[in-house]
Amino acid sequence: MSIVTEAPLRSQGRSISNYWGLRVSCWLIALVLGAAQAWATRFTMNPDGVSYLDIGDAYWRLDWHNAINTYWSPLYSWILGFFLKLLKPSLYWEYPLTHLVNFLAYVFALACFEFFLVCFIRNQQSRDRGPIPNEEAIPAYCWWLLGYSFFLSTSLLMIGLALVTPDMCVAGFVYLASALVLEIRGGAGRRASIALGVVLGLAYLSKAVMLPVGVVLLLAAFYKNPSRNSLRNAAIAGVFFIGMASPFVAGLSRAERHLTFGEVGPIAYEEFVNGKEQFIPAEPGVLHPVHKLSQTPTIHEFASPISGTYPIWYDPTYWHAGLKPHWDASQQWRNAVRPALRLYFAIVTTIQLNLLVPLAALLLISTDPLGSCKRMLYYWPLLVPAVTAIVLYSLVYAESRYLGPFVLLLWMVGFSGLRFSSSASMKKFLAFASAAIAATTVLFIGNFVAREAVVGWTMPPVYSDAAGALTKLGVKPGDPIAVLALEPWGEGGAIVARLSRARIVAQCRDVSGDWNAERLALFYSLLHNEGVKAVLLDRDPPSNSAWVRLAQTHYYAYLLAQ
Repeated sequence: MSIVTEAPLRSQGRSISNYWGLRVSCWLIALVLGAAQAWATRFTMNPDGVSYLDIGDAYWRLDWHNAINTYWSPLYSWILGFFLKLLKPSLYWEYPLTHLVNFLAYVFALACFEFFLVCFIRNQQSRDRGPIPNEEAIPAYCWWLLGYSFFLSTSLLMIGLALVTPDMCVAGFVYLASALVLEIRGGAGRRASIALGVVLGLAYLSKAVMLPVGVVLLLAAFYKNPSRNSLRNAAIAGVFFIGMASPFVAGLSRAERHLTFGEVGPIAYEEFVNGKEQFIPAEPGVLHPVHKLSQTPTIHEFASPISGTYPIWYDPTYWHAGLKPHWDASQQWRNAVRPALRLYFAIVTTIQLNLLVPLAALLLISTDPLGSCKRMLYYWPLLVPAVTAIVLYSLVYAESRYLGPFVLLLWMVGFSGLRFSSSASMKKFLAFASAAIAATTVLFIGNFVAREAVVGWTMPPVYSDAAGALTKLGVKPGDPIAVLALEPWGEGGAIVARLSRARIVAQCRDVSGDWNAERLALFYSLLHNEGVKAVLLDRDPPSNSAWVRLAQTHYYAYLLAQ
């Protein structure tokens, strides 16, 4: 089974380009929904986003020692750092700017998907030349509705624009690579091969998991095509892929003193499968244990040697050095595979139920359900990489935002094999079914985004207000501060500290203890001895203490000079 080589532009009497009205409508809906979601979440931030912003700053000030990081991939940081350096936003606008970047990444993914969908429809039409009498596939105009339904569902519900992560960039590169795989298997030559190698290299620079997935995509593009030209083009694609990836791999390997393309996989396996502590591992064998200043209250100090707003999350590789992931069948099932299967089931039975039910119904009314399933395997070059990525995540840790583009490929492949009796009534039914899928997708996403927008419209800029007030108290960029919060790596501290450019060098998560005068005095004394200038608190302070409320937010600060 292989994808047919020739890809004509016309099928069923109409050219792909004749559906401009339908396509423009899809683009406009996608852009409006994406822009609304980006605006609704403009003031939000997450711990990963703080690290990406810090690393982007390090790259653009040419601080290579702190920029090269084996946990966070570089491309997204380069993009964020470029926009921050170019526009120099104020405290108020820094986080909205990052969400503008997220929206631009979404527009990029939209353009890449449009290219993929054009290639896919052409390939479908090529396969359907000379169809079996009285049998037809899903027509092109239905594919536009279906394709954009899949895109909106996976992009805005699974990935989303609220989190500052590279997942939308990865989705765009997956769509580009998948389109190029179809083109190469359809007879495209050297240029497509070069483009595939470059795209796979960029995908790896966006996320480390795309190196093994990229290898599978590369093999899928050229497998079972042993001609001399094909082998030459495969070598060209491989050279460009390696050329794009190898400088960063060399930098990481030099920093870690062993061959590596990224440490996020092993560390995630330690944390989510083996159950090691995520932020401050204290297991035997840790080479760089975090310094504990006090047991009661538990205070940790980590001023050096790692940089960043929150050093613990800026370079987890350093703090996890010495720990090794190990295989345990029960842990693998209990902590990784079973939660992943639950997630996959939840996705298709909740946010994508309007896709699952129509697919099952159309399969049942198709002329040959078993034959339809077999025809799906014609797209094994898309199916195998998608399944590979989903399986890799299920072995370590899966989130819906990781899976978006690969789930989209599965939906495309699933609908591709359907064949129906050729009749006017069936054509009308297919049009109605495609329109119903598109309408329910837009209504569901529209309702979801509208709820976000209602909240986001009145959302106060809490983080920038708190950071501005902290600066007015005398905390300067680079000043060491401590955080008293349940989650110091995120909303409890790092998200505010990032805007004020302060460095968190110590933390206490024991927020529920009895903070009497004696305990407070010990707390202040220990932190003062470490050179801490101020303490940040994200809840009501202990009574009878000199904490200062930061603007009209729920944050408070205590200057140790007092």
